[in-house]
Amino acid sequence: MDTQYLNQMGSIIWTLDSPLSTWSITFYDKTEEEEMKKRWAACLYEAGSQRMFHDLSEYDQRMVVESYQIDQVTGIKEENTGYVASDFMEFEEDDEDYEEEYEEEYGTQKQQEYGQKQKGPKNKLLVDSVRHQRAFVGRGNAIGVFRRDTDDAVFDTMINNLQTPEGITLNPKTMMLHNQEGEILMTHPDQQHAKTAGKIYKLDLNKGKVVEAYQAAPEWTVDRIGVVQKYSEQLNQEVFVGLNNNSVFGIDPRIRSEHKGIGNLASYRYKTNPKFTCFATSMKGELVVGAQDGQIRMYSGTPGLDKLTGNGLNPKTAKTALPGCGDPIRGLDVTANGDWIVATCDTYLLAIPTHNVKDAQKNGFNSRLGQYKPTPRRLQLLPLDRARIGKTIKFTPARFNTGVDGEIWIITSTGDYLISWNFRKVKQNQLCDYAMKRMGDTISAEQFLSVPQHASGADAPILVLLNDDVCLEKRHQVSHNPYKARPTF
Repeated sequence: MDTQYLNQMGSIIWTLDSPLSTWSITFYDKTEEEEMKKRWAACLYEAGSQRMFHDLSEYDQRMVVESYQIDQVTGIKEENTGYVASDFMEFEEDDEDYEEEYEEEYGTQKQQEYGQKQKGPKNKLLVDSVRHQRAFVGRGNAIGVFRRDTDDAVFDTMINNLQTPEGITLNPKTMMLHNQEGEILMTHPDQQHAKTAGKIYKLDLNKGKVVEAYQAAPEWTVDRIGVVQKYSEQLNQEVFVGLNNNSVFGIDPRIRSEHKGIGNLASYRYKTNPKFTCFATSMKGELVVGAQDGQIRMYSGTPGLDKLTGNGLNPKTAKTALPGCGDPIRGLDVTANGDWIVATCDTYLLAIPTHNVKDAQKNGFNSRLGQYKPTPRRLQLLPLDRARIGKTIKFTPARFNTGVDGEIWIITSTGDYLISWNFRKVKQNQLCDYAMKRMGDTISAEQFLSVPQHASGADAPILVLLNDDVCLEKRHQVSHNPYKARPTF
C-alpha cells in the first residue's frame, strides 16, 4: 500500500493494488492529523519489519513519519530552485523506420545467435565495461557480449557453457567487473552445496572461461559481491567486498592461503542475524548496507580493511543505523562523494542525504548522527501513473548516473516501464519530477552507460536489459518542462 502525506492539504493519500484504487482522508484538526499520521506510519513499519515501532528512539520514529511527507521542509539551500535547461530531458521515441532497418540488419543475427534460448533462461544480470566498450549479460550458464559504442547495443558474441573448475554448471547469481575490467567475478546460486558454497569464480575475459575459484573462509557463504570503492573495477584493485546475511567482509585473491577473507571473518559476524540484503560503496570506500527489515547501516569502510586515513582498521559496527520504513531493502547506490544514498524497496525509493542536519561537515559514515539524522525523500509513482502501468509495482535496484559532473539522474524500472528521476530536483524535494517510457518487454535490469571516473556522464544513454534483448536507450533535450503536465493526484 503506497502512502503519501500532503501537509499543505492536511491529508493522507494511499493507493491499493487489488483492485487499483486511490483514497484520501482530509483532516480539519491538526492534532488529530498528526496523531493519525504517526499511527499510520507505525502500522506500516511494524507490518513490514516485524519490529515494534515504539522500540525505535523518538528521533527515529519522527524520521519514519516524516519520510511519508511529499512536501516536507528540507532545509537545503540551492542557488537555483527553478528549472534549468539540463532538467528538460525526455526519453527518445522509437523511430519506426529505424527499427525496421535495424531489424533487417541485426534482427536475424540476434534471433539466431542470441535469442535462440528464448524458451530457456532469460536475461538476468548486467555489467558494463568502459575498457572493452562492451556490456556483459548473464543468461543461464552463458554470458552474452554486446557492443555498446554504436547507436544501439549490438550483439557481439557469447561465452557459453560456464562451469566451475570442478565441472559444475555455473548459472551466475551475481556478477561484477574486477581488476581493470579484465575479469568478471561471479557467485553460484547454490550456497548450500559443499562444492559451491562461499565460492567466487573468476572469468578471464581474454580466455573466455572460468580460470579460478576463491573462498573467503571455511563454511562461509557469499550472497553478494561488489567493489571496495566506487570505480575501483576500472583500477588495478584486487580487493573486493563480500556480503552474507549476517556479515560484510573484504576478500583479497592475493592472500597466499586457500581462504582469501581478510582478517578473522568470524569476528565480523553479527550474533543476531540482521539479514543483510545488499550494499554499495563511495569513492572513499564508505560502505552502506541494507537489510530485510528496512534498516540501512552506514560504515566508515569495509570491516577489517585499513581506514583510508591510515589510522587502524574499519570496525565491525556501523557508525549510523537508519530505521528505513520497515520494508526490505532490495538495492542500494551511493553518490561518489558519499553525500547521498538511494535505497530501493518494492514500491518506492528512498533518497537519503548522509549529512548531520546540524553540522554539514559530519556525515553518518564518519560520525554517529543520533537525533540529527536527515529525513529521507520517498520517491514513488503518482496514482495516475500507477493506473497507466496497471500492474503491481516492483522496482529494480535504482542507480545514479556516474561521471565527473556528479549525479544528476536516478534510473529504475518496474515491469516494462523505464523510469528516470531528476535527482537535482529530488534534492530540492520536488519528488514528482520523473519521466517514464514503456519498453514493450519486461525489464530485468538497467544502468547508465559506464564512463571513466574523470569523464562526463550527464548525458550518458541507458543500457536496458529486457528478457531477450539489450537496448541502448537515449534521451534528448526538449523545450518544455516534461514534468509539469503530470498532476499531483
